[in-house]
Amino acid sequence: MVGLGGSRSDADALEALFYATDGPNWARRDGWLDRADPADWFGVTCQHGRVTKLVLAGNGLAGEIPSELARLTELAGLWLHGNRLVGAIPPELGQLGKLEGLSLAGNELSGGIPPELGRLVWLRSMSVRHNRLTGGIPGELGGLTCLVELSLADNALTGGIPPELGRLADLEGLVLDRNQLGGEIPPELGMLAGLEGLSLRDNRLTGPIPRELGQLAELRELYLDGNRLAGGVPAELGDLSNLERLWLQGNPLSGVLPMSLIQLELEAFRFDGTELCAPEDAGFAEWLRRIPEREVGGFPG
Repeated sequence: MVGLGGSRSDADALEALFYATDGPNWARRDGWLDRADPADWFGVTCQHGRVTKLVLAGNGLAGEIPSELARLTELAGLWLHGNRLVGAIPPELGQLGKLEGLSLAGNELSGGIPPELGRLVWLRSMSVRHNRLTGGIPGELGGLTCLVELSLADNALTGGIPPELGRLADLEGLVLDRNQLGGEIPPELGMLAGLEGLSLRDNRLTGPIPRELGQLAELRELYLDGNRLAGGVPAELGDLSNLERLWLQGNPLSGVLPMSLIQLELEAFRFDGTELCAPEDAGFAEWLRRIPEREVGGFPG
């Protein structure tokens, strides 16, 4: 039995994780349940007798995440990516009020994203990509106002992109690709003033490209390819002075590309598989030729 070197409640929570996820067969389990102080256990960091970080990525955990992890009330980082975790994400994780980093990516988790995760007001990074999650993106995630990185890619999420995500003022990266998201891109995403990367590729998004995306002054990468977006390219995208990569291919977009795009110093630009065409302008043609990586249908890079 574990001693009292750390909080008894913390030790109980860790013990629950060990047995729920086939602890005896983990790749590494140094000290687990053998040493009195959880600070001496592989992947566990403690401060003042409380568990503050749990890093067991790629360690062969197999089974369900136990709800008892909610007892780790001083936990700031929970990294369990790259394992064989199954079942639902416990809504009780929303009780980890000091959590700043959460990574459950690369597992086999199913069910929905618990709206209770919207209570993690200090969370700065969240990744649940490469799982089997279904259902919609909870609007409650818009309450994570400290969030810098949000990745929900490579799941089977449905429904629309919640406009509440536009409240994530500190967000730098939003990755929602390879899901089954539908509806229009909410113009509220144009409020994400610090956003550097936006990837919505390979979904079922419809409607126009919102002109409000032209307000994303820090944006470096914009991936909208592989959707069902229609209409033209808004001239406001030419205001994205930091943009380096723009992928629009594989959408039923149409019309003439706006001349404002020549203000951009792009490294990559793709609009193959669309009905878009370049304007009959020598300056635009020269700008297009200077882009190192380009695929424009009849004008490959």
